[in-house]
Amino acid sequence: MSKPSRRPNREARKEHKEKVKAARETLASQQASAGIEVLQRPSVSNSLCSFQTEAEEQAGREEAVASQVSAYRSLLPSLLKKLSKIPDPRQPKKVKHKLTVVLTYGLLMCVFQMASRRQANTEMSRPVFFSTLQQRFPELETLPYVDTLNRLLDRIDVEPLEVAHMELTTYQFPVYFQARQLSWK
Repeated sequence: MSKPSRRPNREARKEHKEKVKAARETLASQQASAGIEVLQRPSVSNSLCSFQTEAEEQAGREEAVASQVSAYRSLLPSLLKKLSKIPDPRQPKKVKHKLTVVLTYGLLMCVFQMASRRQANTEMSRPVFFSTLQQRFPELETLPYVDTLNRLLDRIDVEPLEVAHMELTTYQFPVYFQARQLSWK
């Protein structure tokens, strides 16, 4: 056994660590006796980035965004048509971005898995990201600020959004994937 430390906090931490380890072992044995299978989490890869230069990384990112956006672009016309029919609760004289642009921006935030509004502002306003979006969505002149989306979602009636979403998932996705499977054969 190691010699006792002169600092009392270290000893307390060691004791706590041993208690936690014993509790985990007890829990694992209880789960095993009850027949519960505990799934192990995959570990994070310990490899270096495959890109060698900044240009390669930028090209890789643009390609990834372009492929995602082109897939969504084929599904969006009917959704945009439905979104344009939703009444806009904002004051018409103060509107800078169309309702469909703001809602599409919110959809893209979800698609690109932005964890927060601050992250969305930072990531989606980058020049490369924005230029790639503009190539796929020429109607985007500027991107709305995320607070604009937040204020809109506070006031808007969500029922038409839910209906549009349900219609998109029930009708569009099977047709889209059937077309993709036919083209892969």
